[in-house]
Amino acid sequence: GGRAYIQGILTGSSSLVTALGGTAIYADIAPQTQGTVTTPHIVVTFVGGAADSNAKGNQFALEGIFDVKSVTKGMGYGEAASIWNIVAPLLEGVKGTAAGTRVWVTRQGAIDYTENEGGEIYRHVGAQYRVAVCGTA
Repeated sequence: GGRAYIQGILTGSSSLVTALGGTAIYADIAPQTQGTVTTPHIVVTFVGGAADSNAKGNQFALEGIFDVKSVTKGMGYGEAASIWNIVAPLLEGVKGTAAGTRVWVTRQGAIDYTENEGGEIYRHVGAQYRVAVCGTA
């Protein structure tokens, strides 16, 4: 699906893997070790989607909306923004194929917030993307 497509693009970037200190690119939630999350990492979360159809009711595209975020620990946004500056160009306007279908990735909006979890400060910087899958390649 769309999440695997996005994760495949990201894990294929040696610059991103180096910045993360490994392939710390997760679906939905980063793993915890004794209640602690290792940062930096990327999280790709499915937030919704729909099938589009034409006037005759024929389905022609499946679309999913995904949040893609760089997550870092600490008070400043510098590290999260630096990692995001690697991620954003990888996903901007991607057109490709997957499993014999055509795929488009388009940015929908920005994500930028702070989370306090158990006294630890986490910065989230990213964007929401629409992934459309249509027809045959």
